[in-house]
Amino acid sequence: MPLGELIEALERDANAEVTAELAAAAAEAARTDAVAARARADRIASALATSRAEQHAVHDAHLAGATHRARTEVLRARAAMLERLRPAVRAMLPELARDPRVARVLRDAAHGCAGESPGRVEETPTGIVIELDSGTRIDATLDALLEREWPRLAPVALALVAEVS
Repeated sequence: MPLGELIEALERDANAEVTAELAAAAAEAARTDAVAARARADRIASALATSRAEQHAVHDAHLAGATHRARTEVLRARAAMLERLRPAVRAMLPELARDPRVARVLRDAAHGCAGESPGRVEETPTGIVIELDSGTRIDATLDALLEREWPRLAPVALALVAEVS
């Protein structure tokens, strides 16, 4: 084989090897880029998930604080309303006690509790009080009834106000 042909064959072989090496290097670079892109995407997704979780935690904490403050304010407002309502109801009791039917029920209740026991009867603006000689006090007044029933009446009053609002 003449020298020129040998050199051409060697150049072709060398060019083919260079082309093959370049193709292999390009394929390896593409695989490396793909692995790096997946790793970068995973890190970004992880960082984003962490950031979102932190933001949700901050948001939840703010929401919990705001909810607590709102509930506290509602409870304060309800307590204040009940504090105004109770004296207003109490002021209406003497008029209610003047109703003959109410007065009779209060009197019958007091005498029913006293039975035949001796004692002193005292009429009040809101009902009747009997002081028995034994020291027992029978308080059949609307004031006493309101005091005793207020824990049960307060939620009913709140519900009525909520209906009106």
